[in-house]
Amino acid sequence: MGLAVTVLWVVGALALLQLLWSLRNRRLLQLANTLPGPRFLPVIGNFFSILANDFDFIKMVYAYRSRYGHLYRIWLGPACYINLSQAKDVETIMSSQKFIHKSRDYAHLHPWLGTGLLTSTGSKWFHRRRIITPTFHFRILDRFMDSFNRNSNLMVENMSKEDGRPAFDVHHYISLCTLDIICECAMGTKVNAQVNSTKQIDSPYVKAVNSMCWLVYFRGIRPWLFVDSIFNRTAQGKLFNSNLKTLHAMSKDVIRKRKLEYVEDRRRASAAAAQGNGPPAASRRAKGLPTPPVTRTESEVLEAKVDAATGLGPDEDNVYGRKKRSAFLDHLLELAETENLSDEDIREEVDTIMFEGHDTTAAALSFAAYSLATNQHVQDKLFDEMQHIFGDSDRDATYQDLADMKYLERVIKETLRLYPSVPMFWRDIREEVTLGSGFVLPAGSTACCNMYMLGRNPDAFEDPELFDPDRFLPDRWSGKHPFDYTPFSAGPRNCVGQKFAMLEMKVTLSKLVRNFRLLPPPQRFSLDLAVEVVLKSRSGVMLRVEKRALKPSKPSRNSA
Repeated sequence: MGLAVTVLWVVGALALLQLLWSLRNRRLLQLANTLPGPRFLPVIGNFFSILANDFDFIKMVYAYRSRYGHLYRIWLGPACYINLSQAKDVETIMSSQKFIHKSRDYAHLHPWLGTGLLTSTGSKWFHRRRIITPTFHFRILDRFMDSFNRNSNLMVENMSKEDGRPAFDVHHYISLCTLDIICECAMGTKVNAQVNSTKQIDSPYVKAVNSMCWLVYFRGIRPWLFVDSIFNRTAQGKLFNSNLKTLHAMSKDVIRKRKLEYVEDRRRASAAAAQGNGPPAASRRAKGLPTPPVTRTESEVLEAKVDAATGLGPDEDNVYGRKKRSAFLDHLLELAETENLSDEDIREEVDTIMFEGHDTTAAALSFAAYSLATNQHVQDKLFDEMQHIFGDSDRDATYQDLADMKYLERVIKETLRLYPSVPMFWRDIREEVTLGSGFVLPAGSTACCNMYMLGRNPDAFEDPELFDPDRFLPDRWSGKHPFDYTPFSAGPRNCVGQKFAMLEMKVTLSKLVRNFRLLPPPQRFSLDLAVEVVLKSRSGVMLRVEKRALKPSKPSRNSA
């Protein structure tokens, strides 16, 4: 009897809450009910429909698109999510300054990434975007070529032990390489993840990132885990907090080391300038002499600010005996006082760039390698391009070489069309908006820009599941909607590091194809795709490799 009374009280309380919420959100309900979508229950929404799809996002979006089309709404409790996978609808949201606010779902990342560039909104986001964008300006990107090449060579060397062996998970090798690259290029610190892996020491950072991506997704589709006091008592919550300690320890150590180096660099620069051995302008200032006025265009002013933040002038790459390549962290340290950045502000941006700069790139490269292994005719065509540029030489790629890799660029684009590293972008809708398709999104809903299904839209791409890099040839791409392909997001919140990522992917993938023939695994295998913040394969990204024969390159005349 007591249990029955308790159940009645709970049901009555929920019914009252639903009634109060419905009265308060009448307009939201009214407009949401005009949109296609599955029937939902009071309070719990479409939870049972999600449960029926085993909480599998990929399975769910295919089922819903076949039933409801490119736009549909689902309810997760009282939250209304509207899926968009058509270019004209996605454009309305992504191209507007009104809809830059990330949804409440990103709050699950706050303990890890804070409210940095990825997760912040409003005035804080505008401020961070303004000060961070110059660190990825095109003028500094070619300074990272040495790091791209050196770390890719190490990846190839480590992967050579897989030559002729059964299938292995290529993502393991690639993720260590991209971690080394982002730490060296953006943070100015070597973590030697690949070197340590040869000593049978797995990277705790990479393991923690992979675990966190799954945990954020696991929590995000289980509303009862939104409450911290409940989540922290679960096994998943305890693992989340353990990973958090690992990730923050790594980023804080990177910042601490670079701060010490940064202070020492500044001290040496001041000493050299005072002795008249520093850069000309610095020497003149140190001696109290006037410096000649310089007239700059707006673009040159931006470049000058980047150079000032990174300690580089146009012709000063070898100042004080070594190349300075770090842009991102040095830039933040330089601006810490003038922009009122606290140690916590710097930490959350470092965590953001380390995560986004290594995990998303590693995912894309892994899927590209798998696509080449399972499409030998595409790999043969790409190898021909590499032969045309390099011959049989094992020399490193130059900045100009990357510009000549036209087919490789199409391979990467096709990979990102089918396997976008970030498959979903969520935005708060804070005022009603009419989409390109004519549907009206209600204020209080969340727009889900579905990049995964956008790239597989049969109305935009013929045979969309086929891997065909030539669909990005200019004559075939002509007439497409500009938002048919937006793997790096678009509009005001597009990815600031996309040029860096493209160059890194070109160097790394060209190294793989020049050194190995990539082959599919001998046994039956298929990707088991999962949306875990970043698109991953739960079954790994398995393939085989056979070593190609390359001739050692001749030393350059300018080499020591």
